[in-house]
Amino acid sequence: MVVYSGVKSNNSLRFDRHNSNFYGHNLYHFQDCYWRHEEKGISCIYTGDTDLNIVDIKQIYKPYWDSVGTIQIPHHGDKHSFNKDVLDDRYFTCPISVGKTNSYGHPSYKVISDILSRDCCPILITEDLDSGFVETIRI
Repeated sequence: MVVYSGVKSNNSLRFDRHNSNFYGHNLYHFQDCYWRHEEKGISCIYTGDTDLNIVDIKQIYKPYWDSVGTIQIPHHGDKHSFNKDVLDDRYFTCPISVGKTNSYGHPSYKVISDILSRDCCPILITEDLDSGFVETIRI
């Protein structure tokens, strides 16, 4: 299941500021993530266990795509469920839900490399109580 959380259309509201609070394991300097977010990129796409090689979220959410600034990386960062082309448009914040200990090796180093090579920001969220990612939007 894929879920979109965001504005009704690209032009529905104007936002003055986009603020992100981070509590977790960042593979990128978080201050860079905070300052690089575009003000219009306030919507999020949650991908769950979707395979981005089969599901074209850019096409499905085309009317809203310009407002998307956060894309959850699917299936805990599994390389077989990820398609790096989804990050080609611009800068995205990319939270990844991962277990601290798992036998599958998630997230894949290839996925992390692909995210960083597109100049996007991977954020690892674990089951630790001090791990999380919160975005606050101010109108």
